Amino acid sequence: MKRAVAAAAALSFCVSTPAFAQDSETPAITPSEAGPTVGYYDDGGNWIPPSRNRAPDTDTCPHATWPPEPVSTSERAASPAPLPVRYHGPCGVTAADGYTVPDGVVASSWLVADLDSGEVVAMKDPHGRYRPASVIKVLLALTVIHELPLGQQVVVSAESAGQEGSAAGIGEGGTYTVEDLLTGLLLASGNDCAHALAQELGGDELTLGKINVLARRLGMHDTRATSYSGLDHAGMSTSAWDMGLAYAAAFANPTFARIVDTEHYRFPGFDGLPPFELWNDNQLYLNDPDGIGGKTGYTDDANHTFVGAVNHEGRRLVAVVLDTAAYDHRAWEQAQMLLHEAYGVRSSVAKLEPLAAPAAPTTAKAAPTPTPVAGEETAWDRWQSYAVVAGVLVLAAGVMDHGPLEELTDDKWREMMEVNLFAPVTLTRALLPALRRSSGLIITINSGAGFQGFAENSAYCASKFALRGFTESLQEEEAGKVRVTSLHPGRTDTDMLAGDDGRPKMDAVEVAKAARLAVDAGPDAVVEFLRVRPART
Repeated sequence: MKRAVAAAAALSFCVSTPAFAQDSETPAITPSEAGPTVGYYDDGGNWIPPSRNRAPDTDTCPHATWPPEPVSTSERAASPAPLPVRYHGPCGVTAADGYTVPDGVVASSWLVADLDSGEVVAMKDPHGRYRPASVIKVLLALTVIHELPLGQQVVVSAESAGQEGSAAGIGEGGTYTVEDLLTGLLLASGNDCAHALAQELGGDELTLGKINVLARRLGMHDTRATSYSGLDHAGMSTSAWDMGLAYAAAFANPTFARIVDTEHYRFPGFDGLPPFELWNDNQLYLNDPDGIGGKTGYTDDANHTFVGAVNHEGRRLVAVVLDTAAYDHRAWEQAQMLLHEAYGVRSSVAKLEPLAAPAAPTTAKAAPTPTPVAGEETAWDRWQSYAVVAGVLVLAAGVMDHGPLEELTDDKWREMMEVNLFAPVTLTRALLPALRRSSGLIITINSGAGFQGFAENSAYCASKFALRGFTESLQEEEAGKVRVTSLHPGRTDTDMLAGDDGRPKMDAVEVAKAARLAVDAGPDAVVEFLRVRPART
């Protein structure tokens, strides 16, 4: 049972963290100390975080493509190109009738939404690009929950135990369950736990690939994760809208919801040290009787970030706060004010769902209707067929919707391009460094539709033609570094072709055998193109 506390609870186990530690709450700045609206380094070289007495003006969409300029040296490396912009709506405050923005909210971007219906009560710069800090850990948590048994034992390495930033307090050689590490990740924002979990998922690069694929699957088009822990790194980007999508999926997941709704947890010791009480660092959860969890975040470049949720009289609401300062009120207090203001408001200004087209959100005044969100069993249902084994990446994503061109909507076209093309591209980009080091192999499972058009399949064929073009270009780019095979199966007995229409189909194992030909060719040879189809009857 949760009990309210007035201040942060002290841990019985102390962990020292290096400079630039995230999630540590800096002292609130009093009004008399209010200074510049941007941070600065003092004469002694110490970083003084930004102070604000009002929210930045975002009416002109200053961060439509890229987050604010970094203040640390973490992004001196060349950054990738900005993500494409889909949103062309208002960037200032948009609020439902009856909603008044509290004076103490000084965040650049925020959003308040119903977790279950998806109705957005109010928002500010919802698609502005900002750095997430540790609130991005939600993607790692969902990936772990999907892939790893909670009871699986993990022996911690020195590298995991010594991670920069906030820590739960795991120790080298200590043995923990996946649930222990998940709890440390979500309650204490432990970068040590994040690293240990990432190694169980296959390593840093593979984990980054997985969480970026999940982000695309959830419709988070403003989000690029270049760090799974949230530490500042070149190319990091998210938005309040995207974090709303991610946490709606997370709170629909029973395991995630249970862990973040935990006041304290008996955390295992190591190397002869006894277990200790690990406390939830979410002050909204600890101090608000309606609180049901969320996530804290802080880095020098991201400033303070926060996601908090409440259950008020059966109505679950979430607030996302990005790029804010601790002036009169800390990040969690600003989220609390935003949430409480929504208690009496039942109208909305938008629906929290993936953007289907570059258009402003529409006003929705009708009574809320439930919107399915990705949960424990569904988050990966449409993008789950990939594997990396011994330096081999197999890309087998596929979704098909057929019909005459006039019946294939823009949404259906986008979905097929997202799953059939963009997801393989994203994962391949993330894993290329590791594949180069191992002289690895990439196999794209394409289709006969990748070299021949079929009536009433224009979108599917277009996505598969594009995948073939991507694969053949990659063959040229990576020649001598990574082997690349384009595999084109014919009609295969899968869920996509369920039902017996009398036409020949082959067992999926035959496709696997064909892929094995590319693997068995060895590092000194490459099978560039394979076509396999059912034997004619």
